Parts: sequence; structure tokens; C-alpha cells
Amino acid sequence: MAQSNQLTRWQRLRLRLMRSTLRGLARLPRSFVDKVLVPSLDWLLYHLFKYRRQVVEENIRLTLTDLSPAEQKTVGKRFYRHLAELMLHEARYAYGSDERVRQLFRLEQTELLDQLYEAGHRQVFALLGHIGPWELMGSSSLHLDRSRYQLHVIYKQLHDPVADQLTHEMRELHHARCIEMSQLARDILRHRDQEHDTRMHIYCLLADQSPSYEQMRYASVLFGRTTSFVTGWSHLATKLQIPLLFCDIRHDDQAKQWVGTFRLLCEHPTSQLQYQLIDDYVAQLEENIRLAPHRWLWSHKRWRFDPHDFPQMVYSPRCNHSSI
Repeated sequence: MAQSNQLTRWQRLRLRLMRSTLRGLARLPRSFVDKVLVPSLDWLLYHLFKYRRQVVEENIRLTLTDLSPAEQKTVGKRFYRHLAELMLHEARYAYGSDERVRQLFRLEQTELLDQLYEAGHRQVFALLGHIGPWELMGSSSLHLDRSRYQLHVIYKQLHDPVADQLTHEMRELHHARCIEMSQLARDILRHRDQEHDTRMHIYCLLADQSPSYEQMRYASVLFGRTTSFVTGWSHLATKLQIPLLFCDIRHDDQAKQWVGTFRLLCEHPTSQLQYQLIDDYVAQLEENIRLAPHRWLWSHKRWRFDPHDFPQMVYSPRCNHSSI
């Protein structure tokens, strides 16, 4: 992570300008953002810039095969509206007061954390996907007893040091702590060595991103497509006996707020279960996406590599010859 005192003068100026812009955006009335700014940005992304239109449409066409072409097009158009909402409301999530964020997002099934804590666990992985405003998981500390639970957001360092610094700051505004992905194992071990620390450390991971070329190891099935997944978290969980939770994200239209719900994937992961854990995560992920398909990040180049091009690939039993 780039620290502000390591930035150049121009980069520090950019950082201040970006902070001021986002804070100003956070103060705008929600009605103005929703009725004026969101439709405008939606039109720009979809019609003018055609932001990753080909990627989005291809992903949806080859994935949501149970939908008609017209229904697939509707999902794509609704995705761009959702993306515009995410981009413009991000500042409201980050720079809003604790009380406002509690109104925007609530956390359910937190008793699972209590049960794991009482069972003696002091570390847990909370897995989620790029669904809805996933950044709101960083505000989960607002719904937890912070004397008992410490939330960590796992992230990948951005190439732009200004954007990296700003994103890091925004994720920590509501009592979460950031851990860069490459430092995760080290920090888990460091937390274990702190005998005086009786808190449970919760590591929030977005586990649905496409692995890098060097990380292609395991393929499961997502929406009928043979799909590679990162395996680092399952390796750590099985080696260090860290329980796994899935966080289901949905929108409560009546309450007009997002809801995160914990579901237990495995309390005692073992090496024999390493790949089964990934399959269980994928099944939960697909179920969560199907609740509102347009709220998943379709613009991500999720299938940029063909798993069959990698001889070392291990395939899930869920894979079959009918998978794409």
C-alpha cells in the first residue's frame, strides 16, 4: 500500500482532490443522485463509452442460458444501471456517518460468529462474491462487538498509488482493517501469536475473481461453465483449521437496504476437503447471483483463460463434458 508520505507532491494533490470530490458527492441528496446522476452515468457507460459491452454481453450469453436473448439483454442493461449506482454511491458508503451506513446495510446471522467464538475459534474466513455493493462488508464492524471481533478486508494492491491509498482509506473508515493479499498468511500467523488478543479475527475475501495465469490450479462449474477459481484461501483454511463462512448479499426492497447474511460452510476444514470447500463456495455463490443476476460484476473478464489449456488443472467432480 502506498502511504501518503511516500507520494509525490502531484500525487498528494490528486489524493486531496479525489477525497474532496468523494466527500462532496456523499453530501448530495440521495434523490438527486438517483434521479439525475445515476441515469446520466448509466447512459454514458452503456451507450457512449460502451464500457466492456462485449465482455458483459458475452458473459451473460454463455452463462444465463436459461434466459431468452431478450431477457439476457435486459439483465445486461440492468447491470449497467446497477454499476452506475455502485460507482456513485460508493462515497456514501465510505464517507457516510456510522448511523447512515447502518441504515444502508445490515448484517444477519451474526450468532454464527458467537457460536464459533464460544467454541474457541479466534479466526474465520468470510467469503463473498462481487455482488451488490460488496464494499459494504467493510462496514460490518458497525454491527459487531468490536471488543470481541476485528474485521479485516483482504484486497489486491492497485497499480496507481493514489487510487490504492484512497481505496485503502475508504475501506478503513468504519473500523475495518485492510490486509494486502500477499500478506494474508503472514498476518494470520501474527494474529495467532498475539496471546493477549482474545478477539476473533474475521478475514473478508472476494473469492470469485479469476486466478492469474500462474495461479490456475482448480476448476469447478459456475452456471454450467467450467470455471477456474483461486485456491489460496482453501489451502490456508485447511492447513490452519480456519472455519469458513459464506456471506450472502441481497437487497431488501421494502426496507431499502442491503443485507448480508452469514452461512456456515465448514467449521473444521481438513486437507481432504480442500477442493470440496471450493465447490461448496461456488454453489452458494451461484445461488446468491441467481437472486438478482444483474447485481453480479459481469464486466469482470471471468473466463479470460480456458482451464483446459493448463495441464496441471484439477477438475471438480461437478465438471462434465457438457460444460463449456
